[in-house]
Amino acid sequence: MAVSSPSSNILLLLLISSLDWLSTPGLAFVSDRDHTNPSAPLEPHFTECISREQETFRCWWSPGTFHNLSTPGALRVFYFKKESPTSEWRECPQYIHSNRECFFDKNHTSIWIPYCMQLRSQNTTFFNDDDCFTVENIVRPDPPVSLNWTLLNISPSGLSYDVMVNWEPPPSADVRTGWMRIMYEIQYRERNTTKWEALEMQPQSQQTIFGLHIGKGYEVHIRCRMQAFTKFGEFSSSIFIHVTEIPSRETTFPLAVVLVFGIVGILILIMLIIVSQQHRLMMILLPPVPAPKIKGIDPELLKVHLFLLGYSALLGCFLYEQKY
Repeated sequence: MAVSSPSSNILLLLLISSLDWLSTPGLAFVSDRDHTNPSAPLEPHFTECISREQETFRCWWSPGTFHNLSTPGALRVFYFKKESPTSEWRECPQYIHSNRECFFDKNHTSIWIPYCMQLRSQNTTFFNDDDCFTVENIVRPDPPVSLNWTLLNISPSGLSYDVMVNWEPPPSADVRTGWMRIMYEIQYRERNTTKWEALEMQPQSQQTIFGLHIGKGYEVHIRCRMQAFTKFGEFSSSIFIHVTEIPSRETTFPLAVVLVFGIVGILILIMLIIVSQQHRLMMILLPPVPAPKIKGIDPELLKVHLFLLGYSALLGCFLYEQKY
């Protein structure tokens, strides 16, 4: 909407005061930034406002088909911060004309307070109802970083495997103190295909992907959004997963089992041999004492003689006790 300059401020203030801030928080900038969209308005307009860390934000604009307003300084950005009844329109705190961008630093950024934006040329003010927002509604976090993956296990059939994907939160997002609560969404696809599979969103910085196929490559990337809102940030750089064969640490397991069972079988066989050949082994380890082979001595007479000697010794002991 374009209005003439003399009465524009009064008209816009009345319009802003009539807006229902709670019923339409975040309707602004629902589409991505696109300076060449043929369906964009013909007059100058804001293309997008984004906050990455809920502490600062940026807004971009386009001159539309007004080519005479495409030079730096031809359009000026003004914002209205509805924090008190005496609030007034102020000019952009920092221009980046090379990108047609207005940057709001920490000193000019507040959450839970509505902002409205407008573009002004020398004679005309351009304003749209959808150019009003609160900062928390335009947060689109930077992508996660340091993506990596770890092989968890391989199926007994050797045809599929599971991996654990882990990452770090966006460096610009203060998640440790709870200033930003982020939800992550992993998407993966088989290489050279166009269909992405999305896992369930969750707040942890790791997640398992089940049932990938051996010998096939996969591409994985991640994006995130604020927990209470719906706008995602950009996707991270992709990582690629490819497992062509069972790793050696998996193949050593059956070999170890074979060795253990082999040793146990050998021990059992040795025990069976010992039990079955017990008499022969006793003869080898404890041979019998041979009988005396002195010529001229009758073994039977020798036994009788030894008996008589034992008897005489016992009788002598008995008589000795009777005497004393």
